[in-house]
Amino acid sequence: MTASLAIITGAGNGIGQAAARRFITAGATVVGVDLDSDSLEQTRAELGDRFEPFVADVSSDEPADDYVAATVERHGRIDIAFLNAGVLGPVLPLHEYSVADFDRVMAVNTRSVWLGVSRCMAVMRPRRSGVITITSSTGGLRGAGGMGAYTASKHAVVGIMKTAAIEGGPFGIRVNAIHPGPTDTAVWSAAAPAKADEAGAGRAGLAQLYRVAAPDEIAAFVEFLSSDQAAFCTGASYPVDGGLLAGPPFGT
Repeated sequence: MTASLAIITGAGNGIGQAAARRFITAGATVVGVDLDSDSLEQTRAELGDRFEPFVADVSSDEPADDYVAATVERHGRIDIAFLNAGVLGPVLPLHEYSVADFDRVMAVNTRSVWLGVSRCMAVMRPRRSGVITITSSTGGLRGAGGMGAYTASKHAVVGIMKTAAIEGGPFGIRVNAIHPGPTDTAVWSAAAPAKADEAGAGRAGLAQLYRVAAPDEIAAFVEFLSSDQAAFCTGASYPVDGGLLAGPPFGT
C-alpha cells in the first residue's frame, strides 16, 4: 500500500477513521471525506499531513464530483476507495417510518455509494487498476426489525458492488463489500443502547464472541481487501461479525 492514494468516506470517526489510520501507517495518503468538519480536523491532527480532509455531503452529486475531482487534480489518480459513510436513521416499524427519513437513509447509505463507485471507477478505468470496498452491514444480508430503511439501503449496496465488480473486472478494478457485525461506533450505540454486562452474558443478539468489535478490527479487513494479498478477491460479500450470522449463540 506504500505510496497509494486512498479516498475514505465517513473518515472522521469509527471504522472510516480506523481505516485511515491503518492506511497511513502502511504508507498511503488518504483523502478523508466527511460532513463533520470538526471530526476531520481532529483526525488530521492525529494522523498528520498525509490525511487530507475534505468536507462534503457524499449523498449529493456535486460534492461527490468535487471530492473526486479535487483528489485527481492534486494526486492524478485514485488507487483505493473505501466507501464507508452511513447513517442508521430512526429505529421504527415500517408503518411508522416517514418518507423523508427513508429518503435520507437511502441517500446517505446507497446513493452515496453509487456516486462514489461511478466517479472513482471512471478515474480507475484508464489506469486499469483500483480497489473499491463498500461498507454494508449484517443488515445487508438479513432483515432487522425496526431498521427497514437501513437494511434496505445495505442490501442495495450489495447489488451495486456485484455490478461494479462485473464491470470493473476487465479493467483490473476489484470491488467488494464488508458486512460488519456489532462494532463500537455511533451507529451501534444508536441501534443497541442497552449494553452487555462485563461477562457479555444475556446478549444473545451480540455475536458468538459475546462482545462488540473495535473499529480497528473491521479496518484490518478493509486493509487486507485493499492490498495485493487480496488480488483475486472481487465481487464478494465478507461478514466481519464475530459469528453473528452463523446463528444464535449456543445455549440460547
